[in-house]
Amino acid sequence: MIYSHSRLSCFEQCPKKFELKYLLKVKVPEKQSIEAFMGGKVHETLEKLFVDLQHTKKNELKALLDYFEKVWKEDWRESILITKEGLTVEHYFELGKKCVANFYEKNHPFKVGVPIGIEKKITLDLNEDGKYKLTGRMDLLIQVGKNHFQVHDYKTYAKLPEQQKIDEDMQLAIYQMGVQKQFPEAKKIDLIWHYVVFQREGISHRSKKQLETLRKELIALIKKIEATEKFETKESGLCKYCSYEQVCPAWKHQEMLEKLPAKKYAVEEGVQLADKYAKLYAEKQELLEKIENQLEELKTEIFEYAKQHGFEVIQGTSHKLKIKTTEKLKFPGKGSEERSHLEALIRRHNLWTELSELDTTKLSHYLEEGKLPKTEEKELKKYAEKTETKTIYLSKIK
Repeated sequence: MIYSHSRLSCFEQCPKKFELKYLLKVKVPEKQSIEAFMGGKVHETLEKLFVDLQHTKKNELKALLDYFEKVWKEDWRESILITKEGLTVEHYFELGKKCVANFYEKNHPFKVGVPIGIEKKITLDLNEDGKYKLTGRMDLLIQVGKNHFQVHDYKTYAKLPEQQKIDEDMQLAIYQMGVQKQFPEAKKIDLIWHYVVFQREGISHRSKKQLETLRKELIALIKKIEATEKFETKESGLCKYCSYEQVCPAWKHQEMLEKLPAKKYAVEEGVQLADKYAKLYAEKQELLEKIENQLEELKTEIFEYAKQHGFEVIQGTSHKLKIKTTEKLKFPGKGSEERSHLEALIRRHNLWTELSELDTTKLSHYLEEGKLPKTEEKELKKYAEKTETKTIYLSKIK
């Protein structure tokens, strides 16, 4: 298989979707969101702008907006999904026009460099042996000077990302690798994201070392995909936009139930099984919570008793309790701002591949065993706090 950024992202987003789409090639009606449709029309319009410029034709803004309206009306389908409450087709149409106008007004009269690639395809052989191939398509490639190039990408996101996210984005870095392969004279390559909703740009530069790290990460990800035997479903907020929802094991039953009359819903076998399990599970959780609370109270008494008498083992009639207190390093949880900073630090010190998606257990061992250089150890320890774990090991008396 020849991979692309979108295929790799699909696997990371949901392995089951990757399997259905690219391996099993299941045919399903396409499900498209209004955001994706609008973004596509903005891209088409800006593509026309630069194709015409290559042919010395300079479009006025009104002509571009008229073109945007034309392709919107030609391709609009009633099946396109609008999921955000309170927003209509007209809102997205006007936002799309605003995106085109923002880009035009910010970059007019388009005299920075020469467009040498519009929707330009790139191919990469990551290991130069034909085993790990990547392909992609750049929105726009501009040559600014003899050794200076720019890779441009249009984004219609309604949220402006932080610079850290821009510097971690792999898509345009992959394109940079493709540009360097095709244009060996390229000494400086600007990666530029146009956030056209906000009339702002994000700019990033990648070093040779960073690109080499990315190359290894891409190969590792491809190896992971090709070694996968069971492609798991990963549920998220993106499921409602997924065209494969109707054939996905995580949603097939719901799809079936939606077609049943109301009277048959509650007595359907699967519904009854799920309800029965949920009821028993709730009863179990209530009982477990009660027992856990009792154990925690008893655990506190045991540790106080052991500390008072200096015991490490407490003997019963048939069992004994071994008392142990350990200190562990605790790192910021996933999704927190501190975690993002820690991950950026890991990447900066080129430890990401070694620590495998920030394996905090492995990182703890590295710090505790002094395996890291002192400078890196000092920086990383800022994100760790020591926590005390109290454990009781129950065993039978022999």
